[in-house]
Amino acid sequence: MIKAYTLENKFLRIKTLNVGATLFEVFHKRKKINLVLNLDKISSYKNNKNYLGSTCGRFANRIKNAQFRIKNTTYKLSKNEGKNILHGGKKGFDSKIWNIIDSSKKHVTYQYISKDGEEGFPGELISICKFSLKDNCLNISIKARSSKMTHVNIVNHAYWNLEKIKKDIFGHHLYINADYYTEMDKDNIPTGKKV
Repeated sequence: MIKAYTLENKFLRIKTLNVGATLFEVFHKRKKINLVLNLDKISSYKNNKNYLGSTCGRFANRIKNAQFRIKNTTYKLSKNEGKNILHGGKKGFDSKIWNIIDSSKKHVTYQYISKDGEEGFPGELISICKFSLKDNCLNISIKARSSKMTHVNIVNHAYWNLEKIKKDIFGHHLYINADYYTEMDKDNIPTGKKV
């Protein structure tokens, strides 16, 4: 069953969902706007095809040919985007019910335990996603620990729009403090080349 959990202070109201450890709402009280794109009904998150606000894993992004090698073992993963795997596979973390393991008025911590072999990935993986609110800041902290060597890349997949009046985000400016980014091929697979 999908359940919502709300964090609130004088600046923001944050609503999260246990399905996919999803960030459903970031309501800015002064501007009176929701800063993230969401589906109209919470029940619609049973089938969130665009990953709106979801925590994606075990591996966010694409893995070419839905397979990888660790040492001398090739792991074949569930394909869900042609010949590739996207955001953890057919039943990635975005579709799982996460358990609340800790909460207060200022934070909520979700946990999901992925079994060894789930979607083809090795190792039991314990994932923790914590949403916390302090003043006008939302912090999302994600941690994971595996029982075996594996590939892990867990992210929150929120779609942000900081201006209610505008229909698109083309007036937004984003600064990422990075020295480089990874080139993508025609199928949006990272090539490994630093640009």
